[in-house]
Amino acid sequence: MTLRFNKTTNLVLLLIFTFVYIAKGLCFADGTPSIHFSDMSGHWGLPYVNALIKKQVIDGFPDGTFKPQGTVTVAEFSKILVSALGYKPQTVSDQGHWARGYMDVALKQGLVYSNEKEFQALNAPLTRGQLSRMLYRALPEPFAFKDLVYHQYMIKDFDLCQPDDRLPILNCFRLGIITGYPDSTFKDKLNVTRAEASAMMMRYLDESLRLVPTLPYAEGVTITESEEKDRYDFYIAFNLTESLEPQYVCIENYLNKKISVENTNKILQYARQKTNYRDELSLKKMLSGQYHVEVLSSKLNALIIIRGIKNE
Repeated sequence: MTLRFNKTTNLVLLLIFTFVYIAKGLCFADGTPSIHFSDMSGHWGLPYVNALIKKQVIDGFPDGTFKPQGTVTVAEFSKILVSALGYKPQTVSDQGHWARGYMDVALKQGLVYSNEKEFQALNAPLTRGQLSRMLYRALPEPFAFKDLVYHQYMIKDFDLCQPDDRLPILNCFRLGIITGYPDSTFKDKLNVTRAEASAMMMRYLDESLRLVPTLPYAEGVTITESEEKDRYDFYIAFNLTESLEPQYVCIENYLNKKISVENTNKILQYARQKTNYRDELSLKKMLSGQYHVEVLSSKLNALIIIRGIKNE
């Protein structure tokens, strides 16, 4: 039999091949399949979902959707987290839950504990507090932030959070992995959506995506910056009449972004020598990186001044 091709036949074949290509999905630059979800067009979570697909740690549904607003389950996030950390579960029998192998790895790695009943129901929705717990335990090293107590004040409903969730929430919030809501609440008992879980997972994996909260200046501290010539690039004034420790934490966080941690410690150690307005801090100068830094406070003055100007 002889096949005859004409313009119509060629057009039909082209459309068929095009449909097959699209149905299989596009590809990232490195050849990793990129799945097109019918319900993700224009969704804020698309970049996070695509990044996790590229890492092959998350999937959609057989009908071609991702269900970004759907609640993520304990099973689903266990798979996401375990896979993102590079662990592979052992094969489970057909009678077992599909995510049992991932949960076994999570137990072995200390991401969840055997006495935590909330993680034993694999099909149960995962709350923001529970997700915070899992991500906190997955952090590569323990953190000892000095300013956690001040970040605590940034979360209005912190005292209403589950006791076991509080430290994980504070650390994940402090690191910018999990954010609060515009009304300054955290809502630890609220269920996490699949899009939110994807964003939190990617912020854990990629520090450049984190949304680190800005700690408001403590009562008594004023910090001004200037780019004008012949003026100090930064000028810090804080007051002995206000509570000092919150001020020192605030100043330490600020200075660590400008100069070395070692020199910040030296400056604050010198400033702490003034404990009342009668004490005097004679002008102390220090060269740290690109800044000349000065510390001083006159007698009968409650203000301590720290100022810096860039090297010429």
